[in-house]
Amino acid sequence: MVIAGIAGSRISIEYGRPSKRGRVIWGTLVPWGRWWMPGADEGTTFTTSKDLTFGTLAVPAGDYTIYTQPSDGHFQLIINRETGLFHTVYRSERDLGRVQMKQTLTAAPVEQLTFAVEPSEGGGVLKMIWDDREYAAPFVVSR
Repeated sequence: MVIAGIAGSRISIEYGRPSKRGRVIWGTLVPWGRWWMPGADEGTTFTTSKDLTFGTLAVPAGDYTIYTQPSDGHFQLIINRETGLFHTVYRSERDLGRVQMKQTLTAAPVEQLTFAVEPSEGGGVLKMIWDDREYAAPFVVSR
């Protein structure tokens, strides 16, 4: 679980942490062009105590499930209104919306899937790091 205080908001991400274990992650274990829940077992839950905005996507305070839409060169974060699901269940009609995530390569492979929430100018950055990649989505906190 990750808990962060960003600009007066309490943000948490609760998730299972799958391991690389020598496997090829991107494009193989996590296939391109298909939705993927980043985590293991129970759904990955994202909670915010204040309204956030990722790009043009307004995310009201509350509980959500995080999914992604990975493809080679394009990676989207999906914020879904439905919670309490197993990681293999996805109902797109419950999506709040999608946000493009910026990809950077890591200096060394990261063995376990890792989420981070870091402060930045006017808000924060949600990061997901695994294997040789880091995906990031900046957000602002409503005042």
